[in-house]
Amino acid sequence: MSQSLLKAAVCVVRAARPRIGDAFSASVRQSCRVATSGSPTGCERVQSAMRPGRIGASSQVACLHTDPWRGDDSANATETDDARPDAFDSLIQRLHRRRGRMNDSGATRGRPDNDGGATRGRPDNDGGAVRDHPEVKVEVDEAYDTQLSMMLADAALLGGATVLFRESCARDVYPSFETMQRLVVSHSKQGALHEIDFVGSVCSAIYPAKHRRALAFQHYVAEAHGHNGRFAQSMRLFGALYRRHVASRGKIANLSKFVMAKIVRASESSGGGEGDDPVDHALAFAELCRVCSGSLRPASNLWKLLLLSRHPSHRQLADRLPDDFPGLHEAICEKLRPLCDEVLAQNRADVLYRLVSVVEHRKMADHKPMVFNGLMQLYCDNSDLEGAAEVFWYAQKNNIRLSADAVKSLVNLYYVMQKSVPIEVLQQKYNYHPAAESATKSKPPGFSF
Repeated sequence: MSQSLLKAAVCVVRAARPRIGDAFSASVRQSCRVATSGSPTGCERVQSAMRPGRIGASSQVACLHTDPWRGDDSANATETDDARPDAFDSLIQRLHRRRGRMNDSGATRGRPDNDGGATRGRPDNDGGAVRDHPEVKVEVDEAYDTQLSMMLADAALLGGATVLFRESCARDVYPSFETMQRLVVSHSKQGALHEIDFVGSVCSAIYPAKHRRALAFQHYVAEAHGHNGRFAQSMRLFGALYRRHVASRGKIANLSKFVMAKIVRASESSGGGEGDDPVDHALAFAELCRVCSGSLRPASNLWKLLLLSRHPSHRQLADRLPDDFPGLHEAICEKLRPLCDEVLAQNRADVLYRLVSVVEHRKMADHKPMVFNGLMQLYCDNSDLEGAAEVFWYAQKNNIRLSADAVKSLVNLYYVMQKSVPIEVLQQKYNYHPAAESATKSKPPGFSF
């Protein structure tokens, strides 16, 4: 009887073994997710860059793998590059060996805890505890660093600067972190993802702390995606970075406006508002910023770009945008003056008329003189006396006070056209008000000799 019970128990255990293994695997996967939820170290980023079939450390956000804004890896698989050359592999391995010797010698940073010897993680500005890793002791060649900086000042020499950087890395000669960051900025404007990955991987191995504080160059990767026409992936990556890095939200929002400008131009050339409009991705990013931090800077940047667009659907969207984003009215007021200057430089009267309708519809009485002064100046610069006079009489009728410079430009235009200047224009030029003068004039005496 006991043997039959033992055999039955063995059968039950064998039948339950796959389920036990599955539960153990699930627990291990959960532990790995918890253990790797922080930001990866410089070595881990470089090692992940060496995996075949991926762009590399600086083109994947390892700390955002649970973020819904990142999207699945299948979307990123189309943007991968080929395997790295052997020279780069040997470079990374050499840097790893050098850092390994430093770790073995105990050259670690951080504050010792109460138990002694152990190094604590220093919380970053984003609230996640991360480890401080020692930077490789690299002596910066000042002459080489200056030469590379001078080459980066000229966009036409970017190719030569890239070749020089790769050759110097093969000889264990490295520039400063600031110069490497400038190199990444130049490559992001060209959409060169593989070059950003190369510089980022080298930088993460040499300057891991500075590289991490610079968001591992992920915001430049997002910009490069935008310049390559991958607007959905660019805005998704910008959104993930904006949610994760609280202290760098201003930098991310400022960089995203360049991609937004490219999105609006692409939508304008493709017909605007038809099918899968890329402007929708920019609107989603602006909404994310408003929800996460209450910031309306991306929404105001998008409003300005839509207002300047020549497509009718973009103008309609710009009119609706202040209603969709509460509080955008104040952000628009701050952009009116630089926007008027930009429109005057572009000689676009249609945009100024749109601004007139905006200040009329939104009850922005304090900003009416600025818009009408710009419209008056634009007509005077184009020698359009009829249009300038129309603006003047409209301002007079609606009690809009024009500036002295705008009125002087109108008077000079009358002289150039050899026309007689109306008395109302001269009165406003010399700040003369007959009604006020008659009110303050003393009364004559009530008797006579």
